[in-house]
Amino acid sequence: WRRFIEKEKTERSIAPAQQRQLDGDLRQAVTSGNVQQIEVLLRSGADPNAIDAAGRDAIIAASWRGREMVVEFLIERGVDIDTRDFEGRTPLAWAAINGYASITEDLLSQRADPNASDEEGVTPLMRAAWNGHEDVVLALLKQGANPDIRDAQGKTARDRALEERWDRVARILEREAVSKN
Repeated sequence: WRRFIEKEKTERSIAPAQQRQLDGDLRQAVTSGNVQQIEVLLRSGADPNAIDAAGRDAIIAASWRGREMVVEFLIERGVDIDTRDFEGRTPLAWAAINGYASITEDLLSQRADPNASDEEGVTPLMRAAWNGHEDVVLALLKQGANPDIRDAQGKTARDRALEERWDRVARILEREAVSKN
């Protein structure tokens, strides 16, 4: 698909205003979860790597909004699953923040980096723990997320869970840390 999209762009030479319109329409289709419209737009030259004002491309937007079918569709089309927004957050980080376990598992099955940290040193595991998303924490740990990583403030995922009183999540992380050592 990447080659197809690049070839289509080269052959068509879309005017900048038309490209902006296509890319904006693609963002709207991603937001609404309209996979058929996304496919039409990609065939028309929309760029899945085009970013919005926050630096989010199509797969980040889909992961952030919980659009699992869109995420799966974009993964099949070969988009970069470890792309980052302006804050350094990956699609996996956004899925973890919002508790989307199935999207987390989809991304991890394609080898998304479970330990990718953002500009503050916060990993997807820390984000999931901070928000009490037990199923996401378990999925991340199963795929190699390191519970001992510390963010820029020196805090681990367990520390974040304890701050927010997510006791079950904190116990899972404590058991994981003990079993690793």
